[in-house]
Amino acid sequence: MPSRRTDIDDEEVRFMSKVEGMSLREIAKHFNTAASTIYGRLHPEKQKETSDKWRLKNLEKAQENNVNFRLENPDYDKQHYQDNREKELERVKKYQETENGKVKIKEYRQSDKGKIARSKVNCKRRCLGHELLNKWFPCSEGHHPDEYYVIYIPGEIHRFVSHDLKTGKGMEDINEISEAWMIYEKLLVGKSVEEQKVIIDKFVDNEIGILEVNIILAGEK
Repeated sequence: MPSRRTDIDDEEVRFMSKVEGMSLREIAKHFNTAASTIYGRLHPEKQKETSDKWRLKNLEKAQENNVNFRLENPDYDKQHYQDNREKELERVKKYQETENGKVKIKEYRQSDKGKIARSKVNCKRRCLGHELLNKWFPCSEGHHPDEYYVIYIPGEIHRFVSHDLKTGKGMEDINEISEAWMIYEKLLVGKSVEEQKVIIDKFVDNEIGILEVNIILAGEK
């Protein structure tokens, strides 16, 4: 994936070709580039069609070239996005509205990486930190014991205990459970997904059971 020459203006190339009548070689010499580059600027649709056909016939080579280019130019994507931010946002928006785009978005949001990303976005929206004290696991939710840190605990418990970081309501109970989980979760190491689910369910049932008893006792006082 060669870097696109930003100093070659497409409008200028078309003017030199159509108005001044310069040949591809003459324009290429003027910009110190290959004639094929100038041809691509004059006929972007044909160049894309030719490029797509070559990629289909040489998929492995195209992927290898892509990997090598990114290794040699680690900042290319970031710089390209900064230079073409509005176009990229519009391109992404259109893709998200397609059927394939909707499927890909749903798959990403349900993936581990997607769930962690959404957690970070939510933290930023709420002006809270995202310094992780443990790792994400299936069916977990991020809990803020304070304004800076996040502890992933079973989602069922996180939703069961009503709490509010701003007012302090329920924070003592949920934080105590979160600390207990960080010790208990060591039992998950080396276990299969099915075994982990049994361990998590046991912890949830036990903690919710204790909470329900405390609620009953508190109401009898």
